[in-house]
Amino acid sequence: MTKIIQTENLPNGMKIEFINCSNRYYGDYHRVRIEVRCIFPLTPAVIEQLADSDAERVNIRKVLGERYVYTQVLEKMGVPGDALEETSRSLIDSFTGSTFSYMAQPSFPLRLIVRELARRSKVHRPFRNSR
Repeated sequence: MTKIIQTENLPNGMKIEFINCSNRYYGDYHRVRIEVRCIFPLTPAVIEQLADSDAERVNIRKVLGERYVYTQVLEKMGVPGDALEETSRSLIDSFTGSTFSYMAQPSFPLRLIVRELARRSKVHRPFRNSR
């Protein structure tokens, strides 16, 4: 069962969704799994900052689409049923407390997108000789 349990909108335009993907795995023990989705719309102004030419703009749209979504998972195993809510809240509070000030910076979404574009443009050569 997945359910959005919290949504935050940061001043830089990024939307953060916390999605509960927890499950019971044995008796009354659960795996608390919170998927954090960081969603940033790729508006024309954002694309303009990322690309110098029309060809680059088209390529960015082709590679990333209308929005960029970065996902991170917060997880804790072996949680008894009576501690589910408290554990979920603790994971979310820890994440927001440690990363929101960084993620709220105006330059964060663009840096994240540039890193993703660089990652996707790398050529993977698994059998390349490493001399």
